[in-house]
Amino acid sequence: MRIAIIGAGVAGMTTAWALARAGHELTVFEQSSGVAEQTSFLGLGLMGPASTALFELTEPQWPAAPLAGWALQRPWLWRARAQRWLAQKRRNTASPQRPAQQALRVQLALESVQQVEASAQAIRLDLDTQMGALVLWRPPHAPDALAADGDRLKALGLTGRLLNAEATRKSEPGLSEDVALEAAWALDNDRAINGRQWLLGLKGELARQGVRFAFRHDVVRIDGGQPVRLSVRTSATAPPQELPFDRVVVAHGAAAGPQGLRPSRLLALDHVMISAPLRESLYAPNAVVIDGARRLCMVRSGQRIKASSMAPLWPQASDARALKQLFLALNEWFPGAAQLQGPSACVQTWRGRCTYTPDGLPLAGPTALQGVWMNTGYGGMGWSLAPAVGADLADRMAGRPPRYDPDALSPQRWA
Repeated sequence: MRIAIIGAGVAGMTTAWALARAGHELTVFEQSSGVAEQTSFLGLGLMGPASTALFELTEPQWPAAPLAGWALQRPWLWRARAQRWLAQKRRNTASPQRPAQQALRVQLALESVQQVEASAQAIRLDLDTQMGALVLWRPPHAPDALAADGDRLKALGLTGRLLNAEATRKSEPGLSEDVALEAAWALDNDRAINGRQWLLGLKGELARQGVRFAFRHDVVRIDGGQPVRLSVRTSATAPPQELPFDRVVVAHGAAAGPQGLRPSRLLALDHVMISAPLRESLYAPNAVVIDGARRLCMVRSGQRIKASSMAPLWPQASDARALKQLFLALNEWFPGAAQLQGPSACVQTWRGRCTYTPDGLPLAGPTALQGVWMNTGYGGMGWSLAPAVGADLADRMAGRPPRYDPDALSPQRWA
């Protein structure tokens, strides 16, 4: 089949990889000038089963939490759209399907790790990977709260080790001695990959296989049917060009495609990240490090160190406070690890938009428009789930049995 994929982030690229291996003729359309330059650039490449449960382990839990301690999140809580979404989220949390949804996320995360490893081997890529994750807790974090974290892990079918402060510092020698540390949960099966390195490797191999990449192309309209017709612009002033395809996969993380394909129950929120050159590797994180109370994540990626906030911002809200917390967290936990000042510093700040579903699972499958499929709505779990979902979509398009429950991933469940 002749298939168009809209979006060259992790969802679009993993779908393209799976479909190309099945022998389809592909064109990947992307608004930006390259691969993973929008929402996927924001992510830290977190992968593994426990990465899907990090929001379950941090306080306050998101989004069902009391207002106390919601300094960053509070502005968007009062938006009518956010409150409707939160109400649906609460209802879903109490539904009988909740355990199955959590189990599916873990299953997708496990399969995604295998997909990444297999693809890296296929393209002979020595993928930069940080193994293990640590959720750090400052005092006072009561023993019963730590036990509750362990219970949440077990309920999700995950395993973790509780480390005291001394054992934590042995595993992470770069941790500052000046910051009080109560304990840490060690999640050994999680990891962070240099996601952009991986996607660029996939892009090079796909191009060699004949996949066409149309960067700086904006898809402004999709008309379902046989064939599906795309209206594509190459600039704001250029007239749109109409192109026919047998199938179209909408994998735009931030916008979920043109207006007619934006499910009403998706909630778009922003997150921020900073990236700085590595100053001293001995002071940098050995694993993925999460500040449990402040909902911040830090990781070494190649010759850089990155910090990202898991606390969401309303799209129109200022990000000054969130960025300040990221800089403070790096200086507090890993002083000297990053080159944050001086002529050799090349510090990047980034703000990206994530789209969330009330049940924490992506929208992946056929839409109400004939020939149009969707692969979006990952929230902050795109790296953890998208590789497995892309392989599943390729199987379903080929008429093979689905790997996962198609109803649980159906885009029409939140239409």
